[in-house]
Amino acid sequence: MITGWRERVEARADGGHLHFGLDDPRCRDTRLVGVELAALAEMAERAPVPGTDVITAPLAVWQQHLWPRSTTPLLRVTGQAGVPLSIRCRLLMSDEDGPVGPVWQNPVWNNIDPEAVWDGVIELVGIAARQVVGEGAGHRLTFSLQRFVPAVASLLVRVADNGHRIHVRACWGLAEAHADRLYFDHFVLRGSWLVVEHCRIERKHTATVPADGGTHTVDVPPEQVSRPVLSVAAVRSLAACSREWTAGHDGCAELDVVLVGQEFTLLNYRRL
Repeated sequence: MITGWRERVEARADGGHLHFGLDDPRCRDTRLVGVELAALAEMAERAPVPGTDVITAPLAVWQQHLWPRSTTPLLRVTGQAGVPLSIRCRLLMSDEDGPVGPVWQNPVWNNIDPEAVWDGVIELVGIAARQVVGEGAGHRLTFSLQRFVPAVASLLVRVADNGHRIHVRACWGLAEAHADRLYFDHFVLRGSWLVVEHCRIERKHTATVPADGGTHTVDVPPEQVSRPVLSVAAVRSLAACSREWTAGHDGCAELDVVLVGQEFTLLNYRRL
């Protein structure tokens, strides 16, 4: 935990927004970014994570300084990005002893054009404000803007029992549900040798893929409907990577991973 957090935030409350990357020590402060994002910052030292900018401010600052755009670092960040982004937003509640929350967080928005990020932020600030009773004192709104990764497949991994039991769920495309459900293959591996204890291959009829300025649902090509998203060898490789990345972490953890070419990339991380 970073010391002096309250003094630093109060000193900048009038200006308001803090902007930093995952490698900044402030991204380990759960009162600034929340438990989940702080954990991802730690994991970024062990696993490949796409470039991620973090912008955080008290909710009241977001509400008071949305206009003009130059009052926040958003214009600079999106102007420099030059590539589509994935947006996550978390509403946090902090007290003297540490974080309480998140009170609310949005499902990830993928493949957002940099020029459309501002409109998305305005919408999310409004949604976040409606989650708060009263003036929202003590509430902090944190955005993470991550370089969008157009994945071939998305992989949801749960590591349990200190890496001795690993669940892997795999779907084509992005793990972002629309009106149609997502179809996941499911593997369970156990022990130091990562023996496959369970395997279920689904018939995957639809998938979520990038579209102009966002994502949409498409039919899976007939030849891929019954085909496993990952081979058993690839599943065991992913499980081994996940166990290595989470080594030394007690309890259970969930990892959002994507397959790009033949490489695994970590998007998000949660300790349970």
